[in-house]
Order: sequence, then structure tokens, then C-alpha cells
Amino acid sequence: MASRGEWMQAGLDGNGLALEIAPLDKPVLPRSGWNVRYADHLDTTGLMHKYASHGTVDKDAIQTVNYVVGADGLAAAVGADRFSAIISSHVLEHVPNPIRWLQDIHAICADGGTAVFAVPDRLRCFDSLRRPSVIADWLGAYLEGAWRPSPRNVIDALLGECSWKGQITWEGEPAMDALRHNRQPALALEMARQAVASSDYYDVHCWVFQPSELFAIFHGLAVLDLFPFTFSGFRGTEGNEFLFRLVRDDASSWEERLGSLPLARTGRAAALPEDFSVAAYLANNPDLVAARVDPIIHWLEYGRHEGRRHA
Repeated sequence: MASRGEWMQAGLDGNGLALEIAPLDKPVLPRSGWNVRYADHLDTTGLMHKYASHGTVDKDAIQTVNYVVGADGLAAAVGADRFSAIISSHVLEHVPNPIRWLQDIHAICADGGTAVFAVPDRLRCFDSLRRPSVIADWLGAYLEGAWRPSPRNVIDALLGECSWKGQITWEGEPAMDALRHNRQPALALEMARQAVASSDYYDVHCWVFQPSELFAIFHGLAVLDLFPFTFSGFRGTEGNEFLFRLVRDDASSWEERLGSLPLARTGRAAALPEDFSVAAYLANNPDLVAARVDPIIHWLEYGRHEGRRHA
């Protein structure tokens, strides 16, 4: 089986310009073998100061930052540069406005280019006691134009943060009653009050999910034409994270992008037939494409009663 790094590097254009977001001290694409630039929320000096006493970060190995990403977003930070490959490891969950962030990644990715992501599984880390994020959370942040974690993001992260046997990440899924909250509610509220009142950026996991929960969000965004990528690969949870690839394909339609996503059989979608195919259902029923409806909702509420072909 391919290693984490091998899986994330597979199929990338080794001759093109690449971007890695927040490589810190452990880049997936090292400068020694790739034409790569690095982006982060602080410049190199700022990162070295932030992580000076952080036990899991080698301060001397922190990579030189080419682009500092501020409130104007990733696309503004990189300017006119375009990339054939983009790497993001454990960044998505921190981003206050992930819809805009994904749109920025799409904008700076060349047509045919690939973006590869590593995301923590919420049940394998300190987020285990938090509820999974849903599409309304992302849409709310998008409509608000969020550029820093909202008060709800902050208090949810502080209230729900937990550990297992003193660890904040783990393999497997321990029983819920074996987990321990990392702070009392009163302390969490006071910390949140201070964070919200401060002008400083307070970094938290704004969003938490397992793979199927994230892909359900992508599904809803694709129906709304807010998911600009074709989904091209997925590796399930290993350790405490899962991996996936997205491709910019300017010739693709919204229904092709929707049909490329893994089918998340969560919630109501668990009632779908085993052979249900989003792509096939839309191909067999072009009126649904014209009306831009959610094929899963349509089949559950109308299509199965109308005898529409679903595979």
C-alpha cells in the first residue's frame, strides 16, 4: 500500500508549479524534489515564534513561506500565480469560510490541475464529542463572509474538546464514555468571551466530520453549483485522517461534478437502493438536470413513487 506521501503525490505534475498550504515543518512536497511554493497564515518568522515551544513541531525545519494569507483570502495572497498541483494537510477544518476557500483554490488551480487534501476524522481526535458539521454551517459562513472563526465556532470547539487516555489523536474509535472533556464549561465560556473580544485571530477546528459527512456537504454544494471540482480519488481513514483528490475540469457540468462524488449514505440517504447512482439517475431523467434538483431528495420524495430509473 502506498504511504501517505506517495498517495498524495501520485499523479501530480512534477514539472509544473505546485502550492502547498501550511506545510509547517513537514511538507508533503519538499523543495528538494518539487517546484513548489508555500502559503500560510503567518510569515516564516511568525510561525517560528508561534511554534517556539510546541513539542511536535521542529522549529528549525519550518519552511520558508512565500505567500501570507490574510483576510482577503488565498487567491488574493498568491496574485497571478497558477498551479498544476495544490496540497492541503489539516487546513480545511480550520478555515472560517470553506466555500470561499475552495473557490479560491479552484481559481488558482490550472484547468486539469489537482488539489489533494488530508482532513482529520472527527472520531479519531479531540473533536469526537462535537456534532458533525452540516451544509447549513458552511452556507452560513459563506453568506456572512466570515474571515475569522465565529463565536459559535470558538465556543463549540472549546466546549467539545476532549482526550482519550491523555491523547488528543488516536487510532480506532474508543467508546464515547471513555472520552474526557479537556475543560469545564465555565472555563470554556470564559475563554470564548476573551477570544471573541480580542482582535487576535483565535484558531480552532471550525468544522468537524467523518468522510461521509464531508461528502454529504460537497453533494449539497454541487446541487447549488457551489462545488467547482470533479472528485477524483479517496482514501479512507487511516490513523486519524482521510485523504481525497479534486480536479479542476472547466469542461465539466454541475451534474457531472455531482455524479463524481462518493455517495454518502447518511441520514435519509441510507434508504436509497444499493444500486442507486446519482449520475445514472440524472442521465435517465434530464428534466431533473434542467430543474437543478437534488437527485437523492427527488428520488426519495418523488422518483420512487413515479417509477423513475435510478441505476
